[in-house]
Amino acid sequence: MNLKYFQNIIKIFGSRPRSCPQLPEGSAGVCAELCSGDGSCPRGQKCCSNGCGHSCQIAV
Repeated sequence: MNLKYFQNIIKIFGSRPRSCPQLPEGSAGVCAELCSGDGSCPRGQKCCSNGCGHSCQIAV
């Protein structure tokens, strides 16, 4: 398998390996949908819950 194969899988399923950072207990984020899936975020980031909506965050 090559890199192009994995890039196509990411585009199809919109999910990247690694995890979203854990939210601090009781935190609330901006209530806006700033991403629609991992594929809409820059490399190294995932579309994660921010406590209310979703935003691109550095994967851990």
